[in-house]
Parts: sequence; structure tokens; C-alpha cells
Amino acid sequence: MKTTKFIMLILVMITVTGCASHVQTLGKSNIVMDNNIIAKSEIIRDYIQDHNPKLSKEYSEYIAQIILEHSLSNKVDPFFMTALLATESDFELHAISEVGAKGFGQLMPVVRKMYNVKEPFDPYQNIRASCIFIKQLNREWGDTKYGWEMTLASYNLGITATKSRVKANKPLPKSVNAYIATIMKRQKMLVQVASKGNNTTTAMAKFK
Repeated sequence: MKTTKFIMLILVMITVTGCASHVQTLGKSNIVMDNNIIAKSEIIRDYIQDHNPKLSKEYSEYIAQIILEHSLSNKVDPFFMTALLATESDFELHAISEVGAKGFGQLMPVVRKMYNVKEPFDPYQNIRASCIFIKQLNREWGDTKYGWEMTLASYNLGITATKSRVKANKPLPKSVNAYIATIMKRQKMLVQVASKGNNTTTAMAKFK
């Protein structure tokens, strides 16, 4: 009887150890790749590849996992960040604006310096800084629909200019409102695909 119990204990230990060795985490974080995160990763990957067909499936997967790692680490919806990055750069890694914003998140020089981004065209550094910056801006406005809309306004227009308009009761520029609406619409569509478990290939037409 004791021998049987001992053997069963050994089998349990082997099983637990075996399972633990197969646990995957996101990048450099301790976030475990469970089924929910894997499903989100696939949706984001497909969206990235559909948005920028020049990117390979493998590279799109790499970008999706960076977005997930830093979104979740900063408690930001990864679909929100995906929609923002798509709107900012169309997932063109070497995108440069007329005012010097660079990379996926179109980071301005002052933001790159703030978050120690040495290479703005390194997707890991760029997306990491974009997520941290978004979270910092959101702390100014709060975790509400209005708060996230004003977070986007601040990302696009600048925090000082946005606060000045709010204080003076002046409306945001039409271009900024359109920017906010585009990102919120794209986020909503990504969330809907995830909630319904739709095949992303057939749902991609809605994302454009």
C-alpha cells in the first residue's frame, strides 16, 4: 500500500513538473500565455497582417506578442493599443511624420527621450514606450470612455493643448475627433470579433 502511494506521488510530481516546463510567458514578462491571450494574439496578428500585407505572418505574430506584453503589463486593452498603432502608422515600422514622429507609435522626440527609446524603429522599444505613455496620459483623465477619448486626444494633440481646450471649453479640432473615432471604432470591432469567436479571416473586411 505504501509502495503504491509512493508511486502515485512520484507520478503526480512528474505530471506537475512536466506541465510547468511547458508554461509559456509573454516576452520578458511573467504573463502566462493562456488560451484567452493566445486567442487575442491570433486576432491581433491577423489584423496586423491584413492592415499591412507586406508583413509576414511570423513578423505579425512577433508584433502581436509585443503589443500584448506591454499592454497587459500597463493594464491597457491590447485591442485599444492595436487600433492606436494601426491608426498612427498603418504598422509601417519606418514611418516618419513631417514633425519627426517615428515608428509604429509615431513617438515624438520628447517622448522618445522620456522613455529612453534609443532606436525608434525597434518595434519592442517603440511599442513599449507607446504603451507606457498611453497609460500615463490615461492617469490624467481616468478609466472611463471619456477618459480614454481624452487620452487619445492628448496622444495626438499633446496633453497641454488638450487640457487648455478643456479648460477653455473649446471643442477639439475635427481632425482629432476623427482620429479618436477611428481608433474607438477599430477597438470595438476587434473586441466584437474576440467575443464572438469569429474567424478573423472572414471578419477582416470590417476592420478597414
